[in-house]
Amino acid sequence: MNKTLKTILIILAVILGLAIVAFSMTFMHGFGFRGRMGMPFYGGFMVVGALFAICRFLLPAALIGWFFWWLINQVTARKVAEALKAAAPAPVVETPCKHCGKPVQADWVACPHCGKKL
Repeated sequence: MNKTLKTILIILAVILGLAIVAFSMTFMHGFGFRGRMGMPFYGGFMVVGALFAICRFLLPAALIGWFFWWLINQVTARKVAEALKAAAPAPVVETPCKHCGKPVQADWVACPHCGKKL
């Protein structure tokens, strides 16, 4: 992957992560209200509160992670396809030897079968 593209993706990921945390802290009153014994809960139900917290933080984080994984795979797959296309060997042109008639390649200097100069 291009170094510049990698740097841009990392910067975007950090900015997006900070935006999620800032939104959560500003508009959602932190990461949870404190209930009895300092345990976070939402609406008084700890199980529902835990599910809400998981969905509010982990689901967006998973979606963002999946998007960056997909983006990196798209860029990598395109580069691999271009490299494979560029690395394809040129077709070998074979002509018969003037002396023995066996096939030889055009860039050979001597026939490997009879040893005569081409």
